[in-house]
Amino acid sequence: MFSIVIACDNKGGIGLNGKLPWTCPRDMEYFKQLTTQTTDKNKQNAVIMGRKTWESLPSRKLPNRFPVVITTRSLSNVITCTSIQHALSALGLMSNIERIFVIGGKQLYDEAIRHPKCSVVYRTRIHNTYECDTLIDTTLPGEFIETNDSKYVVHIDDVKTNDIDSVEDIHSTYDVNTTKCTFEVWVRREKIVDNEEE
Repeated sequence: MFSIVIACDNKGGIGLNGKLPWTCPRDMEYFKQLTTQTTDKNKQNAVIMGRKTWESLPSRKLPNRFPVVITTRSLSNVITCTSIQHALSALGLMSNIERIFVIGGKQLYDEAIRHPKCSVVYRTRIHNTYECDTLIDTTLPGEFIETNDSKYVVHIDDVKTNDIDSVEDIHSTYDVNTTKCTFEVWVRREKIVDNEEE
């Protein structure tokens, strides 16, 4: 199973010229905490992404995570696979991987959201509309339902990242009129049914 992590504005915009069209350190810190935290300190999480997403990363690094790039091209210093299924199969053979996240871009998101092994979608909704040249459908497939884990937060410019120790710390609401966003958690319906039966 794997999860999707994505951020979009009110109209589903996710990028402009290959970059995020907004600045929201809170969301970046949430992304970092979500994709790096593991229950086993001897393991790490894998992050699957498209080539353009990989090339947009500063220094093409995601510390403490195992990156996999979906592409037919040959790239240096990173593991590549030709499809999501190829990546899942390869990662399934690795004993040091705990969780798997698909982090974009649009083409990979469109494929991943319909994949039967996609169990959770972590979506940050930026409550504004930006100029974007890349958009996703904001309506998730019907088998996904939003959980009570979704949190509405506000970005504060002067928050120090070392004040944030966990994802739970980021799930806090502040009465400041700055960049507003909601960290949504959508779970595939079958997964909720399975959990309720346990």
